[in-house]
Amino acid sequence: MTFLTGTSGKWAARIAAMAAIVAGASYLASAGWTAEGTPRFLLYLLITIAASRMRVKLPGYLGAMSLNFVFTLIAIAELDAGRAAIVAFTGALAECCWELPQLRVTRLAFEGVNSGAAALAAHSLYRWQSGPLLGLVGASLAYFILSTAGAACYYAIAEKRKFIETWRDCYVWRFPFHIVGASVAWAVGTQ
Repeated sequence: MTFLTGTSGKWAARIAAMAAIVAGASYLASAGWTAEGTPRFLLYLLITIAASRMRVKLPGYLGAMSLNFVFTLIAIAELDAGRAAIVAFTGALAECCWELPQLRVTRLAFEGVNSGAAALAAHSLYRWQSGPLLGLVGASLAYFILSTAGAACYYAIAEKRKFIETWRDCYVWRFPFHIVGASVAWAVGTQ
């Protein structure tokens, strides 16, 4: 596992296992891919990569939030699960590469896999809900919980902090913006 150099064996194995699970799930979800949806998929992929560079300054918070999650939600609503996961994975990688280009491959892999897994779960929830707005709110909630919980776990271990403290301090403030993002995704993507 030379691409995971500089990482403890346990973390490297966990990230590799997560990557294998998400890749397998994406493959199974996309087994019925047809060329029919490819142009839309490529368009969403390119827009998500571009949106990864766009940041919104949030009131009451020192940092800024990338807009790629809105386009990930649109992909969840408009594409199959595998393509939505690839859009989320690629958006997370693009955001990390533009934000912090000196990151280790392990962190990049974790961020991408974490977002891809969250998108797969959110897509499943979206398909289960009745109605596009309710479905997107549910998908946004699932994407928020899973992606931020994974990141909080990563940082809690890295910084030797408690998980709930890390999640509350670093991610809870994003929740209202995910709900607004679901509304925007509904208005843009499902009309």
